This record gives sequence, C-alpha cells and structure tokens, in this order.
Amino acid sequence: MSSPGRRPTCGAIATSRRSRRARSARSGPARGREQRERRGEPVIALILLLQTVTIAVSGPPTSPEYLPLHVAAAEGYFTEHGLSVSLRTVRSEADAAQALADATADLAATSLGAALRFVGVDKGATPRLVFGLTAAPPVVLAMHPSAVNSVRTLADLTGSAVGVSHPGAAEQTWLLALLARNRMRPTSVSIVSYGDRGAAAALQAGELRAALLSDPYASRLLADGAARAFADLRDHRAVTRIVGRPTVNAAVFAPPKGRLSLADLEAVCRALREAVARVESGPPDGLADRLSRAVVGSREDFMIRLDASRALYLESGIVAPEAVEASIEMIRAHVPLRRAPRAAEVLDEAPLRRALTPRQPR
Repeated sequence: MSSPGRRPTCGAIATSRRSRRARSARSGPARGREQRERRGEPVIALILLLQTVTIAVSGPPTSPEYLPLHVAAAEGYFTEHGLSVSLRTVRSEADAAQALADATADLAATSLGAALRFVGVDKGATPRLVFGLTAAPPVVLAMHPSAVNSVRTLADLTGSAVGVSHPGAAEQTWLLALLARNRMRPTSVSIVSYGDRGAAAALQAGELRAALLSDPYASRLLADGAARAFADLRDHRAVTRIVGRPTVNAAVFAPPKGRLSLADLEAVCRALREAVARVESGPPDGLADRLSRAVVGSREDFMIRLDASRALYLESGIVAPEAVEASIEMIRAHVPLRRAPRAAEVLDEAPLRRALTPRQPR
C-alpha cells in the first residue's frame, strides 16, 4: 500500500489494471449481454406486434364460408408462409367489414355486399378483393315435398311465404336475383325471417312451401326426404347455371390503402389456397381435432357442413371481373349503395397471380 501523498508505483498501477480486467472478464460479457437482451425485449415485442396480421372473420365461427381462414391458422399454413396471423371472429359480415373500415383489422373475410356498404365506397374509397371464397351464400332453396308437383318454376311460388334466417341476410340478394331472372318482382313472394333452425322446422312441418336453408339443416332434411332442393347454391359451379351468370359472395378484402405489402398478401393467398385444398380433400376427423371447439361446434354438425362444403369454394380463389360486375349489380338492385364501383377498382389480382406462380428453387 502506498503512503498518503505519494503516487502509486508503476507496479501498483499495472496490478490495479490487471485486477480490473480480471473482474471485467468474469462479469462484463455476461452482464452486458443480459443488459442488451433486457433492452432488446421491448424492441422484439414491438417487431412481433408490427408483423402480426389481424384478420377480422365474419361469424358465426361455424360458418362454412369462412372455414378456410380457421383451417389455415390451425394447420400452420400462415406460419409456413412467414406470417404471424391473428384471427378475430366477429359477430357478422357487417362487423368484419366495419373492422376493416376502422383500421382495427388488416384484412376482412366478409361478403362483397358488406364490404361495399361499410368500407368507404361512398367516399370514393374501394375495398380490394384479394382472394375469393364462395360464389354465393351456402344455402339451398328447398321445397316441402307436398309442393314439388305444384312448384315447377319459381313463378309457381307467387304469393307464397319463403323462410330465411334473418332480415337482410346475404342469401336474400340471391333469392331476389332468382326472382328477377324469372321476371318476378321482389314482392311476388313474402320473405319471412325464422332463424336457421326455425326455417327448417317450419318447412318440415309444412308451414312453409319454400325456405332458404343452411347446413346442417339443409343436408338433414334433404337426406330424410323431408325437403326437395329447388336451387342448391352450395356448389360454385352450379351457381352460374342457377343465377345465369358468375357471381361472388364471400372473399378476403384489404383496405383501399393498407400496411400489408404485396408479399404479405401473396403469402395470405398461398396459405388460403392450401387451406381450401385441405377442406376439399383432407380427412375430416383429423381436421375437426385441429380446430377450436367454437369453429367445430357439434362434431356431427361439423361433419355435415364439411361434406357439403366440398364443392363450395371458388377454384384457387380466382374471381372473374364479370363475377364482380354481376354481383355488384345484384347487390345494388336491393341494397342502397351511394356508388357502385367498377370491377377493376375492386379486384386486386396481383397477390393471387403471384401466389399461383410456382416459386423458383433457390
């Protein structure tokens, strides 16, 4: 130890430096690394938050139209294509479209009608359709067996009540389009809301001659002979023949201006294509095990809905411009729209076009 007032010797200085270096070697790297990791945690969390894609999905969760979204998440298809996706199931198609309009969702799986009504079309903004799901709502215009002989054409239903699930349901647009194709006025029939279960029960009991039925009710009544299909909209290929032109109902929409890149939207399209293929041809039992209870509901009902969905989805998610034009015309005829956009404004074909192009091996 040096005396007070005297400078430390060179040897003492060297010993002190070696001691500090030794202490630093023992604790510095670990402590520095820990501090850097601690400082980096908020940054990593922020990056993960910014990279998460939020998709508002129309309810109810058991809806077969939007099943591919749930399958893509459950089977990890979004993750395989480099996306962190959060599905937010909302109550209705209107709520999903509103989430897109409010920018609380990056994408919305909803109907074309809801997207046009709620995503700023009246202000000159147009939602962008990036992936088509269905040509029409998955319903069957079913007849009571006693009406089969008396109802040869839709005109034979003039003056009759037709049961639907709820007021303003998307399937009403297709019913009214069928009436128009048969040169009937919307007032030619009385459209009555019963609820899904109620419409099926009323038709089965003979209280209704016709009703628009969804699954599992449609499949059950048809299989039991308690109803006959007049127009089955669950097959996308049959819709064109029934309605007289190609149409589109459910789809995935992006906002007019969103934060997702073209590569992000391409990845969404690739994941959804794989999900649709899984629904159409995959083993049903394994799929039910992968999905949440809310999406499956009753396992028996899920199997019925799944079987009826095999022909439901548009091939590869492709929507033709004429399908958009025809659907907008149908919607505008029965739903107030301040502005009817052109198909070229609605369709954003670039992401799906890239998704349909095989990736080149690196």
